[in-house]
Amino acid sequence: YPGPEVQYHFVNIDVKISTKLTFHFLSSQMVTSNVEAYYPSLAQQYNNGYRLLTFCHIPGQVNKQNKSVAMFANGIPMQFQAIFCKYPDSPAKGKFHLSIEKSVIQPQNVWSGIVSARSEAVTDTSHLIETIATKAQAGARLVCIELTGEEEYQASFNLPQKMPILGVDIFFEIPNDAPKELYIYNVVSSPVTIKYSFGMRPAPKVICDWQELLDKHLSLGYRLVDIFIDGTQSTQVKWCAFSTEVTKNTQWFFEKPLSQVNDNTPAYQGTVVEHKVKIMQGGIHGSKTITEWETVMEVNKI
Repeated sequence: YPGPEVQYHFVNIDVKISTKLTFHFLSSQMVTSNVEAYYPSLAQQYNNGYRLLTFCHIPGQVNKQNKSVAMFANGIPMQFQAIFCKYPDSPAKGKFHLSIEKSVIQPQNVWSGIVSARSEAVTDTSHLIETIATKAQAGARLVCIELTGEEEYQASFNLPQKMPILGVDIFFEIPNDAPKELYIYNVVSSPVTIKYSFGMRPAPKVICDWQELLDKHLSLGYRLVDIFIDGTQSTQVKWCAFSTEVTKNTQWFFEKPLSQVNDNTPAYQGTVVEHKVKIMQGGIHGSKTITEWETVMEVNKI
């Protein structure tokens, strides 16, 4: 499949975690991103004919102000990167607009064992899935999901340990005209294991068969929309092997037109490209991540 020519555009945005949000099932407030502050920067790209591919927190990026133990600190800006695409041969200007919904997921860590020093993590994504289903029934299409906040709570030493409920921003693309097609979504959970060996300079090793999982669902006629790392992890320390294994949970979101729900004819191909990011220590200024996604995507685009 040759594929149409595509142009990419990268926008870095500082998002302030400052909005107080309350859900009826939360016992306390949640501090989360201020959507009204960063939405115009994304909407402007739609006016230029681009469409959003993903919106994610830049890994390793630490502001010198962010000294809080919490993952998301009230009033502190975090840097995110939005990646857009445009097909010159298929103009999209004026055809779509972006919608952002707030939702939550509830991770929980349960510690067990003495010798193995092991913890297990599970995640309740019911509110997230319900939000996606409601929007999809109205004609919206899922673009991506990103962690943007967490519940404000008092830490406890009770076991099992309750982790804070995490806030997410869900990005949808909505056609400006009446939708010609509705879409369904298949959510697949998959663990990603990171193995650290003890030593002076331990080199982490990532264990996950990305390509096998991708090919399995593409062969059924689905399209991969997003891989969401839901913030939970299980830890196992192997004293005899002098190593630590951290398993993070990922949620893979696949999409298919509702009219083709029973058609398993493959419609897409996919490939996985390994890429490492550089994190530069900036002393009193925090740390800076050199992403260089631009080079990776331009070289590997079809």
